[in-house]
Amino acid sequence: MKPQKTQGKVVRKPWGEGQLTESPTVTVLRQILVALESAALLVDMQPRVIRNHTDYPFIFSDSPVVFYNSYYRNITDRGVLGLQTPGLQIFLPLTPKLQLMMFDPNVYTGPCLNGPFCEAINRPDVSHLNALQLHHSSQAVYFADPDDFNYVEELYKAHRSHFIKPQAEFRIRQDVLVRGEPSDGDILHTFEPQVNHNLSLSFVSCSPVSPRDFKFSCRSPEVVDEYRRLHPTRRRNQGTQPTDK
Repeated sequence: MKPQKTQGKVVRKPWGEGQLTESPTVTVLRQILVALESAALLVDMQPRVIRNHTDYPFIFSDSPVVFYNSYYRNITDRGVLGLQTPGLQIFLPLTPKLQLMMFDPNVYTGPCLNGPFCEAINRPDVSHLNALQLHHSSQAVYFADPDDFNYVEELYKAHRSHFIKPQAEFRIRQDVLVRGEPSDGDILHTFEPQVNHNLSLSFVSCSPVSPRDFKFSCRSPEVVDEYRRLHPTRRRNQGTQPTDK
């Protein structure tokens, strides 16, 4: 069977506005391609498996991979979840008793530095990680044992008043540098804010950066340089920085 050809198109609107549309299949394939290429930007992060020793399970949502940044949690006027952003943390539940965590070893301290496993022996650690799933979910969360319903329900009730649906923010700015130089005009800046939850884990510590001390940087400039060398066309077409998200 001959593959069906799909392509995007621009729909023009009044007052100079426009909307770019494309096939959902093309959109998904594009996202998969970007994800595969961009994975190389995470090679400097440390992976850990969190082992749950409590009677609370790890739950997962319909959007289970959560990007977070405790180090930059006070920075709210720009994206701090880019693949090369200092302080990036990534969480993914694997089973009710296991969860993958990736983190920046240059800014985090504590037992997380001591080996391939982190031991969650306190209920608050598990509930904090489960809260990330609640805040990051689109419509649903899941758990394996029906006997855990009351726990999940109580956790949901405790957090629901703080839920803010994850969505990109769009701002017009004049204070952003372009290739190290001030821009002559407005910069259209879009980024994904962090989930509305103050994560606290007994096995991970850091000293959060204040907004006045924030400086734009990458975790590993050499990793970024190698990525740009391997994907020059993508960099030129997208015009994005690996530290923006």
